[in-house]
Amino acid sequence: MEVHFYSFSKRENSTKQPTGQYTNVNVTLKEPTSVTDPVLILSGNHLTDYTYAHIPSFNRYYFVGEAVSIATDLTQLTLHEDYLASWKSNIQSTRAMILRCSTGYNKWINDRLIRVNSKKILTTVADASKVKPSFYQTQPGTYILNVISQTGSSNGFCTTYALNLAGINTLAYKMLDNDILDQLRIYFTDPWSAIINCIWLPIDYSNIPRAQAADVYIGDWNSNISGKLINEICRIPPFDFKTPIPVRHNDFRDYPPYSNFMITIPGYGAIPIDMANYVGETEIELKGHIDLMTGDVSYYYNNNTISFNISQPVAVSQVADNIGTAVSGVASLGASAVSMVGGLATGGIGAVGGIVGFAGLAASSASTLSSITEGHNVKGSIGSRSNTNTYNTWRCEYYEPETSDPDNANYIATCGRPFEEVDLISNHSGYIECSNASVNGAMFDSERNAVNSYLNSGFYLE
Repeated sequence: MEVHFYSFSKRENSTKQPTGQYTNVNVTLKEPTSVTDPVLILSGNHLTDYTYAHIPSFNRYYFVGEAVSIATDLTQLTLHEDYLASWKSNIQSTRAMILRCSTGYNKWINDRLIRVNSKKILTTVADASKVKPSFYQTQPGTYILNVISQTGSSNGFCTTYALNLAGINTLAYKMLDNDILDQLRIYFTDPWSAIINCIWLPIDYSNIPRAQAADVYIGDWNSNISGKLINEICRIPPFDFKTPIPVRHNDFRDYPPYSNFMITIPGYGAIPIDMANYVGETEIELKGHIDLMTGDVSYYYNNNTISFNISQPVAVSQVADNIGTAVSGVASLGASAVSMVGGLATGGIGAVGGIVGFAGLAASSASTLSSITEGHNVKGSIGSRSNTNTYNTWRCEYYEPETSDPDNANYIATCGRPFEEVDLISNHSGYIECSNASVNGAMFDSERNAVNSYLNSGFYLE
């Protein structure tokens, strides 16, 4: 029987077949023997000459397992079938679920073989860091005043005005005037009840849209204080905030659970962004509205909505708390109403403090102003501005892991990367690992089982 012998080296789990020169030797097939593990007798001393063989009559390739000198000038070679080389064409024509491969892989699929350290590196996206929205302003902000007024509005008896800090302070000063309070008592048993509520918003007064300049009316009293009349559900127009997606690896490591992305929204705080929704995208866009009447904010991004309120309640009664940024009481201003009014005329936000501390006046002042203070309670409360001051800028933070490098050529050549699709094996090369693959061909069951085992545990198509 004719056998082609090679001095050839290859991996056991490879389909590589020898090419080039071979030595053609006539051998005797020892009996009993098998096709998969034949034993050959050949003349001469060939203990180290051959490592690989091809038997044309069997149409199979073999590894030379061992060589034994059995007599003078006689050598016995035991062969073991190279299943992958022998059935290479059948393997290539097999369609199977390919889990991993060295070519055509999908870089966005999580790679279970990659080493991931628990430590993550924080990267702040510079393009978005410390960027305030154009409308956002924590100092001095805008005051929204809802009152009962003869002018009315789309809200019926309620009229809504926007005031800046100077306007709200001037209003506070004027409403300490007894004549004005007496005029208001024509319409209201409690003049202060004409003020429905007041809120403070961290927005720029000059940026309020679709609101006409108007004097502030309480009942039919014209305060002669200029504000902005809000006659509709006035929203700051949609604004877009865009930030580039901080792609470093351009593969699965840029997304959860490996990496995490957080965006800090002014007035609210940090929210996690599911980067799995942005595979292949280059930026994240958020759109938002702010309702000036209520302070309600809504942001929309990738079919998600986040809603919150950035307003802070403001107390507006004689015995109410401070509505400005400084908490002060009239008791600290002295023992007389005159000194209090003097402070209101010149004290900026302290003018509001004049109302706040009204109930704390000394006895001499209380007797003078008792007609104002009798029977009044606090309207509203003071809200915390910690969020508006702490979270007052956009900030984008990207936490990325420390990992081994799946782009390393040796790594890809050795164990491939995830593919996880049904495909023809011949469409790939290099390392391939399948799931439940079964080769088709005119072979023994032992051969089919051996081939399938290689395909499903990982082999090299070469």
